[in-house]
Amino acid sequence: MKTIKFSFKNPISRIVSAVFFLFITGVFAVSFTVREKQAIVLTRFGKPVRTIVDPGLYFRLPPPVEKEVKVDLRLRTTASGLYSTQLKDGSIIVIEAFVVWKVPANIESVKTFVSALGNNTAEAAVQLRSILGSSLQTVAGSYTMQNLINTEKKELKLDDFEKELANIITSKTESVYGVEIKTAGIERLMVPEPIVASTIQAMIEDRRVLAQKTRSEGVERAGQIMSNAHSESRRIIAKAKTSASEIEAEARKKAAEIYASAYEKDPELYKFTRGVDTLKKLMNQQTTLILKTDSYPLNYIGEFSQTDKKEKKDE
Repeated sequence: MKTIKFSFKNPISRIVSAVFFLFITGVFAVSFTVREKQAIVLTRFGKPVRTIVDPGLYFRLPPPVEKEVKVDLRLRTTASGLYSTQLKDGSIIVIEAFVVWKVPANIESVKTFVSALGNNTAEAAVQLRSILGSSLQTVAGSYTMQNLINTEKKELKLDDFEKELANIITSKTESVYGVEIKTAGIERLMVPEPIVASTIQAMIEDRRVLAQKTRSEGVERAGQIMSNAHSESRRIIAKAKTSASEIEAEARKKAAEIYASAYEKDPELYKFTRGVDTLKKLMNQQTTLILKTDSYPLNYIGEFSQTDKKEKKDE
């Protein structure tokens, strides 16, 4: 079997090498790759004819007939710079905001971005910066200083501010420039020096009004509690007095029954004990009474004394 050695000195080898080289060159000339986070716009003699957003290997007519324009789909951030703006309450504040954006991976957005901005991300940032500044002026007119700078969380509305800002920017850029606004936010908030003192004073006044309101509510509540307590105490005392009167009446009734029973058994003893009770009610340590010995109830004491003497004599 005859062996053919490959050598560039051999004419056949030269032809095969040339054909292979031309084939490889042709493949490179008519093929291109779309990478992740990238889109390709094919132009034919400068006019867009095809937009590709899916990664992979594709083919085209060789240059200069068709050329590809690479569009970056990665996230980008653009800052507004410092803007002095007036708030709803008339306060002046300096705001710096930012916006996170990208060209979305859809054919219409890529076409719009290329046609409106020439696939120039720097120009897109310039336009977004201008729109961001004007949108700040618009949104700031709906919020007060207390909504943006406050120690009370319930008074802060920064989230609402940022959402409204993102919505306004989206409405101005999505259909015009083909960019998607992922988020917008406030990077810095500053109060001009001449306004700092007045702002602090206004915050102090707000706290003073709030404290006065709280104190007034406390006094009113305390008055209600005291009124309720007095009313309840009067009710309890009245109920207690009623119960005491009923108990006293019942006691007097029973006492009268006991006295009646005692009278029936020994009328003289009953008269004596009643007389002693009467003396106890009339007399105290500083009372002096001058009575005859035969006066009621001392007459019983005399009688008992004579009876006692008589009994001792008999013994």
